[in-house]
Amino acid sequence: MALVLFYVMAVLLYIIAWRDDSRFTNKEKDFLITATFFTLPFIFAVERGNSLLWCVPLTMLFVNNYNKKEKSKRILAIVALALAASMKIYPAFFGILLVREKKWKEALTAVVVGAITMFAPFLLMEKGNRSPLLWLSNIAKTSEMFQSTGYGYKVNLSNTVGFIESEFGIHITGTNFLIIAVLLINSLLVLIKKNMPQWKCIALLALITILVPGFSYTYTIMFMLIPFFCFLGSEHDQKWDCYYLILFMLMFVLLPIKNQFGGLEAINMDAVYPLGWTTIVESVALLLMEVSIVIEELPLKNREK
Repeated sequence: MALVLFYVMAVLLYIIAWRDDSRFTNKEKDFLITATFFTLPFIFAVERGNSLLWCVPLTMLFVNNYNKKEKSKRILAIVALALAASMKIYPAFFGILLVREKKWKEALTAVVVGAITMFAPFLLMEKGNRSPLLWLSNIAKTSEMFQSTGYGYKVNLSNTVGFIESEFGIHITGTNFLIIAVLLINSLLVLIKKNMPQWKCIALLALITILVPGFSYTYTIMFMLIPFFCFLGSEHDQKWDCYYLILFMLMFVLLPIKNQFGGLEAINMDAVYPLGWTTIVESVALLLMEVSIVIEELPLKNREK
């Protein structure tokens, strides 16, 4: 019964979040909401009963309302982001949007509310389990455990680098440097490039939540639904728009691709979660999205000439 209520609440949150988007007509919203429920990352999250089913629509509520004129909607946005970050931590990076708009008061409020929603539940735990240090230790242990289960169903950057090394027999140095680079470059671009399209800002922040962690399963691609809807609601006069649309589709649509073993068998059969072609396609699409936006938006001097 509790699981059913969890799913019902998730659906209601999606409806509220998508309905609050003023860029689409009601019929368009109904279609997009319905389409969301049939994307591969959403189905994966439903199968796992993952809290991202709540986290993503809460983050969407923040993106849709943080810059609204009505104070009540801005407060709703901050509370939604705080709740999302208390579930998965990484949505906190979307708070960079407040700094980008120089909303210092709202940014500080978001930090305070986020800290409360993050650490207040510790007070309800047994005395021996209240330590935030124990919580961080468990996160590190979980990350280490899932990193050793194979390359399948994971789309974070270190996993992508790992299966490239494994399949092609090469060694790529500086994986940690690449992860830090993604974190810093994406954050700085969102802060510095004031003329960058909104959907790209949100995409760079969503890519942080997916590429940077030690492990990110397929359901984390749900975060890319947020920039995708912003992309659909924006003007399309850029020559690369079709290219980006294809990348989005490759992230969301299940591709029944046969590999060299035939059928949908995985590549490294001996792993707990073996690598399959769907994971490869998703990972490459995310990586291409990251690299393409960064290259296109980097303020290089020779591009100004």
